[in-house]
Amino acid sequence: LALVLSASIALQMFKHIKWRSLIVILAAALIGRVGGFFILHNYGEQDFLKIILGIFLISVVIYLFWSKPPNPEKKINGTWLPIILGLAGGLIGGIFAVGGPF
Repeated sequence: LALVLSASIALQMFKHIKWRSLIVILAAALIGRVGGFFILHNYGEQDFLKIILGIFLISVVIYLFWSKPPNPEKKINGTWLPIILGLAGGLIGGIFAVGGPF
């Protein structure tokens, strides 16, 4: 269901896609995913990975609860942001097999 929904949205927004950013994010996510699989393969049976995931999720919830709403007029122009987000998404997806954008 998620794949069909994502494909539908991508087709509707096809002309608005920034291909250079997408390729950077996907390449970084692939590298992060490989790193996540390596960590999962070597340390997957240990409970500290579950603790790390729990701390990460609680930290995100606390941050979102106390942060101010984003300013829609402020543009984020960072060359490292797509790389960091791609690596983080791929790494977390590879270690914990959680559904996400990658």
